[in-house]
Amino acid sequence: MSLKPILDDSGIVKFIIPEGRDITDFENLKIEYHAVLHRYQDLFKYSKDGMAYLSRNRNFIDVNPAFCQMIGYSREELLGGINCQDLTAPEFHEEEEKLCGEVLTRGVAVEYEKKVFRKSGVPIFVEVSGFPVIIGGTEPSAMRFKIFPLF
Repeated sequence: MSLKPILDDSGIVKFIIPEGRDITDFENLKIEYHAVLHRYQDLFKYSKDGMAYLSRNRNFIDVNPAFCQMIGYSREELLGGINCQDLTAPEFHEEEEKLCGEVLTRGVAVEYEKKVFRKSGVPIFVEVSGFPVIIGGTEPSAMRFKIFPLF
């Protein structure tokens, strides 16, 4: 809400016109948006499944605590320049490259198994479920992966 003074020819305020608009719908949308955002953030943060968001070149954008625990790296280490392929056993690179290409070029979800190396060097086999993340456009701009250890 604002007030707009109407002046006469000598510059004296003759009227004050209140101006405003009803922003109730906008405020309600903001509240709803934040509620949805917090639900998804909590799902990501508290999930027992390892989850990671990767850029198109497979650098880590975000990881949840379960992923860090499974892999043995801190969130800061993973976001600091470790590439997904750095963790993947070399014999799985070619297949993973092809599958990530499917996610990014065709926008399809993929599932596969691979061997990764924990920070300690210990190999573990994981099942990966990956799908595209489309932000502000029609083409995938990132990928989200959910990872389960295979026992």
